[in-house]
Amino acid sequence: MHRHIEKRTPVRFFIGCRRLDFFACAEFSESSPGLSYFAGMHTMNNPNDTTSTKAKGFSPMAFMSAESSVLILCRVALAFSWIYQGAVPKLYCMSSGEVELLGHIIPVYRWACIAVSWMGAGEIVFGLYLLVARRNWVFWFNIVTLCMLLLFVGIFEPGMLTLPFNPLTLNVALIALSLIAILELNNTKRLF
Repeated sequence: MHRHIEKRTPVRFFIGCRRLDFFACAEFSESSPGLSYFAGMHTMNNPNDTTSTKAKGFSPMAFMSAESSVLILCRVALAFSWIYQGAVPKLYCMSSGEVELLGHIIPVYRWACIAVSWMGAGEIVFGLYLLVARRNWVFWFNIVTLCMLLLFVGIFEPGMLTLPFNPLTLNVALIALSLIAILELNNTKRLF
């Protein structure tokens, strides 16, 4: 005869007037030598309401509180990188290297400068969007974009890949952060 014991430990968090109930459960079974854990979550507006999160709809505050610190750090690091790369070398003090690199496809210097400015503004907007994006495709788009930029540099300015803190090392690190963000975002979505 197998005996099955389940222990439910409620953990409650309050965000505004919404209560989040996390149940950390441990299952003990004589048939299995180990211990298995699982967690569930539902939200409540008041203590008598037991409607699940999916039935009640999406709560941005509950979603933000459910994000792991790893996902938040990935978002901030990626956003900072895009915002800085858009603001400083493209808008604030336009780097001649940026203009020369773009000069390979836009031969008119003035147009290349204008394109670099627009790219800088786009990078700032994309960096800000990374802070609030809740979909995997944004991080996949980031990975594809970084790979394309790396390929562009490798074709037109391969000497840049030998410099300290070169585009290869930067892009590989940002791609890794994007992959971590995707994994963490998938884990966060499983809570709902």
